[in-house]
Parts: sequence; C-alpha cells; structure tokens
Amino acid sequence: MRAPSSIAVPVLLTLWLGACGGGSDDATGDAGEPGGAAGAASGGASAAGTGGAGSAGKSGAAGAGSGAAGASGGAGKSGAAGASGGAGKAGAAGAGGGAGKAGSSGAAGAGKAGSSGAAGAGKAGSSGAAGAAGAGKAGASGGAGKAGSAGAGGGLAALCAGVASASFDPPNQCNGPGGQTSKEVPSNDIYSTSWFGCYRKSDGTIYKDPGDNCEFACGPKGHCPASQPGPECEAALRWFSADADRYGCGAKLRLTNCVNGKQVVVVALDRGPNCTSVEKAYGAPVLDMSHDAMVFLFDGKTYGGNDKKRIVVEEVAPSTPLGPL
Repeated sequence: MRAPSSIAVPVLLTLWLGACGGGSDDATGDAGEPGGAAGAASGGASAAGTGGAGSAGKSGAAGAGSGAAGASGGAGKSGAAGASGGAGKAGAAGAGGGAGKAGSSGAAGAGKAGSSGAAGAGKAGSSGAAGAAGAGKAGASGGAGKAGSAGAGGGLAALCAGVASASFDPPNQCNGPGGQTSKEVPSNDIYSTSWFGCYRKSDGTIYKDPGDNCEFACGPKGHCPASQPGPECEAALRWFSADADRYGCGAKLRLTNCVNGKQVVVVALDRGPNCTSVEKAYGAPVLDMSHDAMVFLFDGKTYGGNDKKRIVVEEVAPSTPLGPL
C-alpha cells in the first residue's frame, strides 16, 4: 500500500493543538519504531488527533488529515491518542477505536497484528494505516485481520476471543449415516484437529495414508477430473477436509489457528472422523483436514485428534478460493 503523503501544518496551529491535549484420522481411526514527532509535544494528543490533525506512523509524522488513521486516529508505538483512539504497540486506530499490543478492536473490529477503526487499519500500522475506505490485508469496510478475516463488526481478535480457554463441545449424538459420524456442529465452532489423506512429498512422490483409501466419499465435486485416481486428486487438490456429514459435501470451510493467526480455506469432500471411537473418546469434536492444511496452520507440525490442538471452523461462501488466506 502506498504511504500517504504529508501536508505541512502551520507552526502556530501545531503548537496550539499540541497544547490542547496530552496423526491420521479417518472414519474409523484416530480420526511501529517511532520515526516522527506528533505535534509540539512529540506525541501528545489533541482534540483532533496527534500532530495537528493526523497521527504518527512507523516512519514519519502525519500532516493534516494524512496520518495513520485519519483525523481521529491513534499513533504508533510512541505516539499518543486522538480524540477517540488509543495508542497501540504496532497498529493504529481509526475513529472510535484503540489499538492494542497485538491488535485490539476499534469500531469495526480488529485483526491480530493490526488494529481497526471505523474504516479499518493496516496489518501493522507501518508507513500509515487506513484511509476512508478501509485498508489492511483484509480489504475495506471493517477491521483488518492478519489473514483477511475482517468484516463489519468483526475480525480475527473477535473471532479468537476466549478460544484458548473455552471447553470443547463434543457431539451428543452419532446421527450421521450408519451412526458412524455426527451431524452436530459444536456450539462454539471450536474443534480439535487431525489430518488424513494423500499428499505430494518434497521429492515429488505421493505419500499414501495407510489409514485412508484416498478416495473422497463425496467424490471430487468438480475439483479434480473424474478420471483422475484418488491419490493423485488429493495430492493435486491439497486443501480439503472431512466432516461432510456436518457441513455437506462440497462446503467451503475457513479454518483458523488462533495461536498464530493463520487461516486456510478447505473444501469438505470426505466423511469422518468416527463419532464414538474418536470424538466421544477424546471429548472433543475433530476436524480432519489435509496434510497440507495441517502443516500450514501449525507451522510445519502435524497432530492427531487427541492432541487437542484447537481451530475455529466457519462455513464460507461457495465462491471462496481454496488455500491459505
């Protein structure tokens, strides 16, 4: 994003304003550094914001109306607050919103490493934050999430609030086909996670999961050629999951790891895990995902359902592209 230009503010006006404020699971198994001063007091808050009418970004002072978050925005690491905004360590806030150390919420919600205001802020607030239409990694109209999960009234911070301490909500009924799976979606959308299926290794060969036949129970649903063998389809598709009995064959799911803020979109094309021997036994609903999705979300590591590594699962629009956000 292009950094906003600075507009000079008359010295007397600046002084006046500165003085005014201060394992593998399947259906049967384990299934900004400060760079410029803000106003005469080097970061003091005025009724209309810092440094006159703008705020200080990571790499320079803000001019009238061209600071990190506009006329009422907050400052960067060493700046102060605007009329309604607070200062955060790494991000700036827009009108009505304050920034937190790792991203707190403004009027429209915040992201993990960028804070949001009325129109959204940038990922880390460096070199200026958001304009009137919203910026950041996620787009306009809302708070910015680290991986793009922003929307009006929400964001990654809101999504992940309380997830680390929340209880798992295992299924009460095994009411999927044949009683093997459950159709119940946990009330808090929090799952333990595991992985399954075939994937392409770094040497180009395909790893074949010994606990899975690498054939989607739902079929490829247009994501692979009908004639392509299952293992090759899964290795090429990469971003898929089970839990089709909960969400429906072909549903697009956004998976969020609230520890590191990573998100990925997968398509549900298989069934499982087993409701009784996995989910009830572990005391947690389990979302089986592809190996590629697992290693992306968990920084190269893989886990089984009983490891209780948490993710938040949300169904998204069918048109949502697959893969990391």
